[in-house]
Amino acid sequence: MALFIATLATLIVSGLFWNQFVLLRTIENQQLVTQSRLLLRGALDWARAILRDDQRNQTDNLDEPWAKGLAETRLDQLGETSALASRATMSGAIEDAQSRLNLRNLVRADNFEIDEFERTSLRKLCSLLGLPEAIADLIAVQMQAALMPAPAADAERSTQPREPRPIPLVLPDDLLAVPGIDPAHAAKLAPYIVVLDQATPVNINTAREEVIAAR
Repeated sequence: MALFIATLATLIVSGLFWNQFVLLRTIENQQLVTQSRLLLRGALDWARAILRDDQRNQTDNLDEPWAKGLAETRLDQLGETSALASRATMSGAIEDAQSRLNLRNLVRADNFEIDEFERTSLRKLCSLLGLPEAIADLIAVQMQAALMPAPAADAERSTQPREPRPIPLVLPDDLLAVPGIDPAHAAKLAPYIVVLDQATPVNINTAREEVIAAR
C-alpha cells in the first residue's frame, strides 16, 4: 500500500510539474513572439526615418544613408538584456525599386499596346545577362494579356469561347509563370526587374552598370 501511494503521488507530482513546464514554455514563446514583432516594428521605423530624411535630397545615389544598410547586429550588443537579445540579430537594407527595370513600362497605359522602346530595353538587359532576347517578347506578351481591360458586357454574353486571362505579374519570381521561360533564366533575370503599380522612367545606363558590377 505504501509503495502504491508513493507511486501515485509521484505520478501526480510529475503531471503537475509537466503542466507547469508546458505553461512556462508557452509564456516564453508568447514573449518571444511579442518581442519579435516589436523588433520588426523597430526595423520598419528605422526604414521610415531613413526615407523621411532622404526626402530633402533632390537626387538619389548609393552614397546616401538609405543605401548603406544595417549590418547584422546582435541585440545584446545594443544593451538589450532580455532572453531574446543573445540569440536575435537585426539587419536590413533598403533598395530603390526604380533602379530595376519596371515591367509595367512594357504596356502603354493609353492603348495597352506593347511599348517597343521598353521591349528593346528589356532585350538589351537580357543580352547583358547572357539570356535569350526572346525572353523579352514572352514577358511583353504576358504583361499585355494580363493588363488588357476586361471585355464589355455584350462581349461577355457572346457564345464564342474566350481564352482565360493570365494572372498579372506581381513579384520578380512570378516570371516562372510566363510560358516558355526556362526557370534558370527567370531566376537570373529576377534580381534586375520589378513590377510596380504604374509605369516609371528607367535609366538603361544604370541597369547596364549594375549588370557589369554583378559580373
